[in-house]
Amino acid sequence: MRTFEIILVVLACLSAFAAIARNTSKRSRCFLGLVDIGALLIHLVIEGAHWQIIPVYGAFLIFVSILLARWSRLRAMGGWAMLLLTFSACCFVAVVPIFRLPKPTGTSLIGTQILHFFKSSSSAQQKTRELVVQLWYPAAPSRDAYAPYRRRAETTLKSSYQSVLKTHSRWNAAVATGNQEFPILLFNPSWTGRRTQNTYLTEDLASHGYVVVGIDHPGNSGPIALLNGQVLQPVAELDLDFRTKTLQEIESLAEEELSKETEDTLFVLDQMERLNEDSSSPFFHRLDTRSVGAFGHSFGGAVAAEACLQDSRIESALVLSGSLFGRVQREGLPKMIMMLEEDPPQFSESELQRSNEARIDDALDIGDDEVAQRSPGYRIFLHGSSHTGFTDHSLFSNFESLTGGGKTPPYRQFSIIRAYAVAFFDKTLRGIESPILAPGAHPFPEASFKVLPNGRSSAPLTAP
Repeated sequence: MRTFEIILVVLACLSAFAAIARNTSKRSRCFLGLVDIGALLIHLVIEGAHWQIIPVYGAFLIFVSILLARWSRLRAMGGWAMLLLTFSACCFVAVVPIFRLPKPTGTSLIGTQILHFFKSSSSAQQKTRELVVQLWYPAAPSRDAYAPYRRRAETTLKSSYQSVLKTHSRWNAAVATGNQEFPILLFNPSWTGRRTQNTYLTEDLASHGYVVVGIDHPGNSGPIALLNGQVLQPVAELDLDFRTKTLQEIESLAEEELSKETEDTLFVLDQMERLNEDSSSPFFHRLDTRSVGAFGHSFGGAVAAEACLQDSRIESALVLSGSLFGRVQREGLPKMIMMLEEDPPQFSESELQRSNEARIDDALDIGDDEVAQRSPGYRIFLHGSSHTGFTDHSLFSNFESLTGGGKTPPYRQFSIIRAYAVAFFDKTLRGIESPILAPGAHPFPEASFKVLPNGRSSAPLTAP
């Protein structure tokens, strides 16, 4: 809980006991009521209202009603109702907390802003394709408000609390002063994911001097709030259901979407180059367009690798817990790649025979092993991690069964991922060597680290 949420809970309990106790004076109850209202107003202004704490709001309403109506006979009943409501609010917060993003490890302050780019579409139903992108970048000191984790229009009822959850980035802050040019990192979210899903990492990379460009892809990402106020949801037909689809159907659907999202990514890179040459842009001559990397989670990692393969401007790709498709899956990537992933499941013969999902998972893992044979770079297995553990989603609940997180605590896993991501892009885009990428390095006991053999070895590269 945040500071004023704790204060509200304490005040609600005190007010409840004051209502129940017969010897509490009217003056004391009135004083508590005024304190309740003051704390509630401060909470609403500083922290923002959210559904988990609504029962406490209800408890305060009951207390004020008791004071105004002078319900002497119902005071005790109202007090017990207040305690019950307060307890339920604590349960809601315990299950779905207002989580805290880890503090960035770099020295730069962070700004963020949202841009809308329009590209021609081949679809008969849609002449233009609006791409919503979010930038995280090194910023000058600012008094601008901290950006929320997600905009209210881009949340559901359940996730609406994330619109009052503050990040470490200032809305529309000025770019850091000086003449330094910042490398560009293009981020693609997972299948039906969203541009903010890895904020723990995008903010950290920005704090180390990168401009991170998170891309939402219409039809797959969502919810996406467009410039005209329309909110797009993921298309229901885009379902990679390993239980019911064949491997061929999965690959066909994935490659079709891969083509769209890769085109989106390269189009966004074109727009970033235009911003760099636009004298009216805050990024005028502040982007190092000769130093570009790409990264993504799950399917977004495949998009990052494919964009890296297709475009000479992109020098390296980081794949976070993702299987690869398209040309990269067939040919490998001749540029530097880091494959950062959880341990692959080890299926028995009986599992492979009876489970379609297991067969597809196994086939994709074999394909990733083959990519590793043909590509230079690094492959890292995070033991005790999980697929969703590579995103902010592992913070969405205190219960592992609800987040799908792994055995490694989320903040620990984030610290390992961030260290490897910064080291990888520092090396491939800035030429800065890091000891954690040296052959034989073992800085984290939770991670198994391999330097890929540049496609020269036929030995299998699998998790130990």
